[in-house]
Amino acid sequence: MRVGWLQRVVVPALLMVAPAILPGCVVPLEGALTDANGTTIYLDDALAIVNDRQLTEAQKRQALENLGITDSDVIDLLLSAG
Repeated sequence: MRVGWLQRVVVPALLMVAPAILPGCVVPLEGALTDANGTTIYLDDALAIVNDRQLTEAQKRQALENLGITDSDVIDLLLSAG
């Protein structure tokens, strides 16, 4: 049986691209830091706040809380790492 060009080229290409264009296929990391709504909090976002030299410690705490980090121990850990 002869396989057509579309089946040999297009189908494998779609299979490679599909995971990148299907946003529902992202599996959350176990133990990931999330806010009260279940939205993932990314470390890059938290570190951008912690490393902002124009913010006071109180402003950094508030910004981290606004990001969705409500645990004061986690906030303390992030601020001590910055």
